[in-house]
Amino acid sequence: MAQCSKSKLFVFTTAYPFNGADRPFIEPQLPFLTRHFAEVVLVPYLAEGSPRSLPAGVSYDTTYSDLRLGRFFSLSVWIGVLRDRDVYRELLRRPGQSINIIKYALVARATALWVRKINNPTLCYTMSLDSITLGLAKGRDQGVLIKVISRCIGGDVYEDQQASLYIPFKRAVLESADRIFPCSEVMTEYLASQHPRLAHKMETLRMGVPDPEFVATSSRDGVRRVVSCGAMIPLKRFDLLAQAMVKLARCQPEVCFEWRHIPLGPADNKIISMAKNGLPPNLGIFIEDESTPVMGTYQNTPADLFVHTSSSEGLPFVIMEALSCGLPVLATDVGGVSELVNSATGGLMPASIDAEKLTDCLWALLKDPEKLQAKKEAARNCWKQRVNSDSNYAFFAERLASLVS
Repeated sequence: MAQCSKSKLFVFTTAYPFNGADRPFIEPQLPFLTRHFAEVVLVPYLAEGSPRSLPAGVSYDTTYSDLRLGRFFSLSVWIGVLRDRDVYRELLRRPGQSINIIKYALVARATALWVRKINNPTLCYTMSLDSITLGLAKGRDQGVLIKVISRCIGGDVYEDQQASLYIPFKRAVLESADRIFPCSEVMTEYLASQHPRLAHKMETLRMGVPDPEFVATSSRDGVRRVVSCGAMIPLKRFDLLAQAMVKLARCQPEVCFEWRHIPLGPADNKIISMAKNGLPPNLGIFIEDESTPVMGTYQNTPADLFVHTSSSEGLPFVIMEALSCGLPVLATDVGGVSELVNSATGGLMPASIDAEKLTDCLWALLKDPEKLQAKKEAARNCWKQRVNSDSNYAFFAERLASLVS
């Protein structure tokens, strides 16, 4: 049995264990973290509604959320921001981003004040290279004995995922954190190339998803079924997939096709309208309700191919989930996607794919159901070897414990 550290581990979340979209990221880690720490304390940024039940050894603390709400009206927070040299460096570097810089700095300062109330030596773990990470590190200025480690997920690493093409305080966060654990090799290499002097702090540790304990059923009636999952936002380019499915159906009128999308958040009305009007007779488009369980859909609805068309990524959980239940994946080569998707597990497309080329890529896989079926085992094995949450989080928990032993 793993030896348990006497330290507390503080895990900073967006809203979990309340109504947080970060539940799939956090929840699978908890059983492994509790094996190595005396107590795991969840610290949500937003704490509204009723919390979910938590396993033994896990508690939550809403005092940080309370402090966050008052940051704009706290004199001590403003004084700290006005005295912070990092703030002036950022303002000089990007004067057009002054509002974002000040907002970021206020959160960091409020976080620094909060963490100074922690008396016991501890480890603070954040899911993003953000203002909270910076604030936790700055909170050590007065001798608070903590270590700060952070994951990286994509939007906190890649400037091209931001409308402003800018990430405030990025260098300051990287310099102040004790360890950085990007979730893909590509992300680690990107950060190391930007900040080679800090590369020694970086170590790739992938996240993962649990074993669904089923394999998705392929179509048996001749219909070629495509499934996708994700937020229906421009970055994900599901409109491109919709266009390609229409083109494919028109190019192959003798074959029936279906595209089923599981939205993570509100659906796109334009795509819904397309699904209801003017489709070729051999194509069905189904946009599920946002409350539809993802894995339940894969278990109960036949599917042949998972498609991901995003223009920028870290290492998508939706791809991990598809692979875990043996769904071959066709995806754009962005972020760390190539670490999971290849010709064995499905197919990899250029990031600059257009609707016509996407149509060709879809048909190249869907036209031969037997070859596509043969990729299911490789897809499942890729999940098992690279993004199995049990093995990945067990190692990650041990790694965290080693930092305070």
